Amino acid sequence: MNRSYVPYLALALMVLVAKVLQAWADAVPLLFLGDSETYIYSAVEGFTPICRAFVYGWHIRWWGLETGSIMGVVIAQIVAGGITAWLVGAALLYFYRVRFRVAGGMTMVFAFDPMQILHERMVLAETFTLLFFALQLVLALSYLRRPLLVTLVSVCGLGLVVVSLRIMFVPV
Repeated sequence: MNRSYVPYLALALMVLVAKVLQAWADAVPLLFLGDSETYIYSAVEGFTPICRAFVYGWHIRWWGLETGSIMGVVIAQIVAGGITAWLVGAALLYFYRVRFRVAGGMTMVFAFDPMQILHERMVLAETFTLLFFALQLVLALSYLRRPLLVTLVSVCGLGLVVVSLRIMFVPV
């Protein structure tokens, strides 16, 4: 019986427990005046900011305005941070063939990184940007392992999503 998926499920369970405990301990939304204000205004008014992530307002609209609370955005960002942490461990296991202890340790280090936890609570584009950047890196590694045109196009498409969330990723 093939049980090659068990380490990936174990990583997912570890991240799930970590993120649930973190959210239980503290899930208070935080605002960074200027940036958060612009994003919330773009979600409410539907305008496109020129000097900041021009699609992050859509995330706030989907998860914040529909529920009537900014907590939906925070919960979505905690989930996105958890997926990113899982991707770190999964990429280490799959592409680099490290031991489970190493992958699990790095996953937990990422899941408990103070800056990651802070960004999950703040109304800023960093958490989703990092998720899409991690997905882009995983697809790029997949392309290097098995070059397919659809994978390359997906890497480019995710690159556009990443840049639309944080313009600082243009050089990458």
